[in-house]
Amino acid sequence: MIGGFINTFIKDAFFIVTLSKISSLIKGEGKMNKKGIKKIVAIIRPSMLNNVKIALEKIGIRGMSVTPIKGCGLQRGGKEDFVENTQSINLLDKVKIELVVEANLVEGIVSEIVSSARTGDVGDGKIFVEPVEEVIKIRTGKTGIAAI
Repeated sequence: MIGGFINTFIKDAFFIVTLSKISSLIKGEGKMNKKGIKKIVAIIRPSMLNNVKIALEKIGIRGMSVTPIKGCGLQRGGKEDFVENTQSINLLDKVKIELVVEANLVEGIVSEIVSSARTGDVGDGKIFVEPVEEVIKIRTGKTGIAAI
C-alpha cells in the first residue's frame, strides 16, 4: 500500500513538473527563452557612423555589423544637376548597423543611437527592434544569450 502511494506520488509529481516545464516553455521562460534576445537595426547617415560607434563603445557595446546601403524614405532622394538636365536621384547613401543584444539593453542602446545620430533634419534614419529566435555561436556551439 505504501509502495502504491509512493508510486502514485512520483507519477503525480512527474506530471506536475512536466506541466510546469511545458508551461514555462510556452511562456518563454527557461532555456527556450526567446524574448531575452533582440536585434537592433539602425539605418543612419554615413557621416554619423563614427559618432554612433563612439557612443556605443562608451556604454560597452563593441559587437556590431555595419553595411553600406542605399535607400530613401521621406527624404526621397535629391536632385542633381548634370550637364544637360536635372535628374532625380531616388536612393541616398546610408549605413545599416545591426546589433544582437540582451533585451534589457535595448532601451539604452537605442537612446545612444538616437542621441548620437540625430541632426534634426529629414533623413536622420530609423531604428528597428526585432525579436531573435535563436543565436548560435559557430565556434563553440553555445546558444542563446551565452552566444552573444
